[in-house]
Amino acid sequence: MSHRIDKRDECVKAIRHLDLQGKSPEEILMLAWTDGWEHALDLCIKLEQAIDHNAFDARPEFDDGRS
Repeated sequence: MSHRIDKRDECVKAIRHLDLQGKSPEEILMLAWTDGWEHALDLCIKLEQAIDHNAFDARPEFDDGRS
């Protein structure tokens, strides 16, 4: 099963909520890019918060008493 993402389709879906009426192509590009950047940052924050930090913070224990 393929889990490929159609980037063009995702881009079109993502910018549908933007108010692009009467904007120049340059403005549309900048608004879409900025919106995509914000969505990417939000996703990074969600992923970082979902990480089990306890798994990374735990220090290994060795049989010979090292820490």
